[in-house]
Amino acid sequence: MTSFKNFFAGDDDYGFLKADQMPAGEYRDVYASLALREGFVTTGQTGDYLNNHCGATAATNFARHYIKEDWRKIFVNVYALIGNGPAFFISHKIKRYFKSHGLKLKSKIHFKTDKIKKASIRNRLSILLLANGLFDWHYVLCLGYRAYANGDDYLIIADGWTRTVSYYKVNSGSLMFSATTYDLIIS
Repeated sequence: MTSFKNFFAGDDDYGFLKADQMPAGEYRDVYASLALREGFVTTGQTGDYLNNHCGATAATNFARHYIKEDWRKIFVNVYALIGNGPAFFISHKIKRYFKSHGLKLKSKIHFKTDKIKKASIRNRLSILLLANGLFDWHYVLCLGYRAYANGDDYLIIADGWTRTVSYYKVNSGSLMFSATTYDLIIS
């Protein structure tokens, strides 16, 4: 159990795992069909002069699934809308960026893992806002989930710090504050 002091300040450990750290056992991975599996943009690639820009990084990784431009161009434009964090409400800014490309997004906020899993099955990506402490927040992109035969579930994420997928067991290491699922509207 995390102590109040640790939650207040955060302990810099969001509980993300890499593939070699995952539990043994039977599992199945479910990805949104359009989801990238590697080559994610990281906060380290986007400039040393920026601070707390994980929202713009997660939004860039999301946009790369739909907008086929160089990631640097996407990031510069998304960052101009979202800026440095903490940024708590970014979905309308992501929608504005998509609208500038003639695309329309619908979004829905979820607070339960089952809703995020259903979104993945329906080929929708989600951006999660996680809290590692009262003043330590981080955005990640959810690409799908790993379901173990024993009933354990881990979300498959682009953590914004590494270029390959990571895994996150909801509310283990950090609290999932919210998840916003996006759907591209085809008219």
